[in-house]
Amino acid sequence: MKKIILSAIILLSAFLMAKPYIQFSFSGTGDLSDLAKGYTISSVTDSERFYIYFSEAFKVIFKEVKFQDFFTSENILSGNFKEAEYRLILNVNDFSLNYFKKKKEYLKDNENGDYILINGNYIRVYVGEWYRYDYEKDRYILDKKNGRYVKSIDGKYYYYFGDFYRRIPVEETWARMKIDVDYELYDGKEEIINGTFKKGVEKRLVYYTYDELNRKIVRHFENEKLWMSDIAEELSKKVLNDLKKEFVIEANLIDYKDVVVIIDKGREEGVKPEMAFESKGNIFVVREVTQNTSEAEIVKYSSVPIREVKSLREDQNFRYPSLFHIGAGYSNLSGVYLLLGLRSIDLSWREKSYGGVLVSYDLLGNEVKYGVDFRMKLYKGFFAGFSTSKDYSMFYGGISVFNFNPYIGLSDKGFVFGGDLSW
Repeated sequence: MKKIILSAIILLSAFLMAKPYIQFSFSGTGDLSDLAKGYTISSVTDSERFYIYFSEAFKVIFKEVKFQDFFTSENILSGNFKEAEYRLILNVNDFSLNYFKKKKEYLKDNENGDYILINGNYIRVYVGEWYRYDYEKDRYILDKKNGRYVKSIDGKYYYYFGDFYRRIPVEETWARMKIDVDYELYDGKEEIINGTFKKGVEKRLVYYTYDELNRKIVRHFENEKLWMSDIAEELSKKVLNDLKKEFVIEANLIDYKDVVVIIDKGREEGVKPEMAFESKGNIFVVREVTQNTSEAEIVKYSSVPIREVKSLREDQNFRYPSLFHIGAGYSNLSGVYLLLGLRSIDLSWREKSYGGVLVSYDLLGNEVKYGVDFRMKLYKGFFAGFSTSKDYSMFYGGISVFNFNPYIGLSDKGFVFGGDLSW
């Protein structure tokens, strides 16, 4: 009786929810194909943005946990109680794994190795003998303390600071994995999404190192299941991203106070914390989610007041502006310069102020100079700043046109003009 009640609750919920209802179907067999299918279904399910019509998908994702044991029959969920609104067809054309061997001739041994690696070539040298070049005598002199040159068996000298190697031929085991998947989403008979995912990867599974302390070869193993899972997860995220782009969440603003707004979509519609919404240039980031509503913070204002905002649309490309500042320019005082520092921004994402390090190159004096720079935005693109180093101090002002900032100023060395580009 409990099973029937639980099933009825799930069925009733399915009819009441507004999220898209998707049926999965697959082609391709084998454990690797099941891995691709399972990760895809898990990714879509965990997003909580879609309802899944369980048929073959049910067997793939829940075969390990035996989820169907909770119900009278698996067919309760996979039956025809509701026609799926959309059908996602995932065709696993190839998901294969092949093993092969690779020979390796040299292992790292910085204690007693007698080979060095130069431009991809292993060169045998005299162990422990270091040389320095004496310019007065025009020859290499043995100097184990200060020398940076090693001598090869054939008599050549090499300036060297890398690792040393021992010649120990071993055979490593590698795996070559290929995945080729295409997928389509249909609304009835109309195709609304299609995509492909192809990748080829080679990984080392068994390899060897040399234990310099105990003077023995050590065998190492990599778990191929981990990187196979990584690739299957990469596929699943691509499919999910394509679905999210097609089914963008839309909401209505129902209340606001200060920088906090309440929207009429919540966990039931797949809204999650840190999700961003946009309306007429205003950006809102979700902080708290309940079953049917969400609380979001205004992180960017536009010229449209919040009181005029009615509807919001999910912004899947949202990124916070960077606080890092970089600029490059020229002035008649310091020559060519580079600016590196941090900036502050307001809720319209306009730069308010900037402070950082200035590195300049004086073309006339052929000299590198260092200093600090501070700049503040004023009104409608105008800015004022102060820059100082051991050689000068100056006050300046200018106007920003897109990313270009021309300015004029006065210093203890006279009149200054210049300009820079900033990002």
